[in-house]
Amino acid sequence: MKIENDFSQNFFKCFNEAQGVATAKRIILKSKNINVTTYLENLFLISILLLLFGVLFLTINNKIIFFLFIFADLLNLFLHTIYISERVINKNNLKGNTIINEKGIINDSYKNIEMHFSWDLVQAVVIKKYSITILTKTPCFFFFDSSKEEEIRKLLKKYKKENLIIEES
Repeated sequence: MKIENDFSQNFFKCFNEAQGVATAKRIILKSKNINVTTYLENLFLISILLLLFGVLFLTINNKIIFFLFIFADLLNLFLHTIYISERVINKNNLKGNTIINEKGIINDSYKNIEMHFSWDLVQAVVIKKYSITILTKTPCFFFFDSSKEEEIRKLLKKYKKENLIIEES
């Protein structure tokens, strides 16, 4: 069955949550706990840590290292802003189709490149407030708006893959 992805309205909420899930993939798979930080929370924590290290070196009177940490912090924020804006500005990345069938998952959301993932490559389907994220054994992950939850649950049940679902109890 084909599921159409259209994130032109609520991309950022879904992406923020799904990227956080993908980043914490190992933790989620090991503990089955989906209460992990989102993409923006991770970015904020890294920025605060870099800033704190910079202030630490400023207090021990090492201005060069202080400015290096401030530069690294600003560079980090700049690169992540480019990463997000590239996805939002390029409307082609916001639309695509995902087919879920007995063989696995087929997705063409990234520049119309068709990617096939058999069921043995799918590790989990994580259901959160705004997004549904499909984690694979590869660096790729797929996410859907939470409005697709019923459709995805039906398909997982149809292909006897309900055991892949991880959600809050």
